[in-house]
Amino acid sequence: MICNKDPYRYWISCALILALLSFHTSRKDHRFCTMLLSRPYLLFVLEYLCISLPFAVIASVRHELIQGLLYFAIPFLIAVLPRNRSVSSQDIRPLRIKLPSLEAISFFRHYRITTVLVILSAVILSFASGLTPIIIYLFILFYAGTAYSQSENMTLLCIGELSAKRILSNKILKEILFWAKPVLPILLLYTVFNPKTANISAIPILLGPVIMATCISIKYAGFQPGKATPDTLSRAMVMLGFIIPVFLPISLIMSIIYYKRAIYNLNLYLDADYQ
Repeated sequence: MICNKDPYRYWISCALILALLSFHTSRKDHRFCTMLLSRPYLLFVLEYLCISLPFAVIASVRHELIQGLLYFAIPFLIAVLPRNRSVSSQDIRPLRIKLPSLEAISFFRHYRITTVLVILSAVILSFASGLTPIIIYLFILFYAGTAYSQSENMTLLCIGELSAKRILSNKILKEILFWAKPVLPILLLYTVFNPKTANISAIPILLGPVIMATCISIKYAGFQPGKATPDTLSRAMVMLGFIIPVFLPISLIMSIIYYKRAIYNLNLYLDADYQ
């Protein structure tokens, strides 16, 4: 296996790949650079090398040559990948899968290539100890944090005349059931290849639904019709706990607090709208 002795040491590698991949596939200057430069690929490689090279040097100093080479190769591999096309009102194609929410639809329209690449990577690397659960877990963090920071019209929430608690529970349940379909089979495949480190699969299985519920609660705790969710320091601290285990108890407590705030905040708008 790639990392039998320490299956957790590829966390940073997976996080770096996902961050650069997300940036590259959604960068807005891609067309400008292509028109202005004869070899825009070299510019992208140089930019990404500035980020990954320090990691490569540190890994080499620690005599982790394979990981160092991985850090060095990441910019070259990502720079050649196709970029997500920007979505306009004249270029909206119907998605061929049934998505659980408007937030998910918006996310897939902007990050569909990233999503496919992440899922394929998780499947292909399922033989490697520790990598697949890490990739899935980081992607869930990225998806939940990105999708549920978008604005929403109050009229959409009033459809069906549901209570605030029912609206939240429906959104959370739909997201969990939707992602369980691709995630659980991939983790099962990983468990077959890596029975000794199968316990790592419990991380995305147990914390994935909590992350979804937390991000949805944070959005509606500060919800204002037609406005995006503000990126506050408290929001960042809550999400930090899902990355750094020391802060996890604080994040779990804050998740409950945000859930209650979300119900209270939604009730204010729902009561005013119904009146």
